[in-house]
Amino acid sequence: MTQIKRVLGLDPGLSTFGWALLRRRKKIKNMCLDVGLFESKPDKKLVYYDDYYRRLSLLQTWLTDVVRTTAPEAIAVEAFSYPRQARAAVYLAGSHSVARSVAESFDIPIIQIKRSYVLSVAGVQVVGKGRAARRKSIKEGVIAFCNEHWGDLENWPNAKTRREHPADAAATAYTLLTNYALQHRLFEDPLPDLICSFE
Repeated sequence: MTQIKRVLGLDPGLSTFGWALLRRRKKIKNMCLDVGLFESKPDKKLVYYDDYYRRLSLLQTWLTDVVRTTAPEAIAVEAFSYPRQARAAVYLAGSHSVARSVAESFDIPIIQIKRSYVLSVAGVQVVGKGRAARRKSIKEGVIAFCNEHWGDLENWPNAKTRREHPADAAATAYTLLTNYALQHRLFEDPLPDLICSFE
């Protein structure tokens, strides 16, 4: 199997959706080619479900342009999590569905990678007691890993809150790009039409 040389990483979300394009290089610093962020806000003039589908449509148009422009060989998506709030779960599920739909429209293989595996590959240590403290350490660890290697990119987001999603996308793409077992799973899985998870 030929190793993947170009991966688009995605961190799905309806309000903020991050992406990062990485290529295979010997030096980590030279891997990341570009990053970006999609943002959408609710239109309070619309009924909830009308606004939800409006935002999903905007997301699909935007992501289609990103995939067409970046031309990846594979897409790596941060695995679906299960938020406590029902509306947040609906938003996240919708954005994941858009990611899969766009990947299939371009016939690009897509794999979902669990965050715990991404963190181990990126060398992020999860510390602190309690859910909030652990989540904070994860965010800061991933951002620090990406800033160290790719923080000087021209369009790398400056604000810490905006940096989180492209950083997650970049770390996810890096995990697939540097892991042969994941690549093998992506192309050899007996159900290639499904989004696979790997841990």
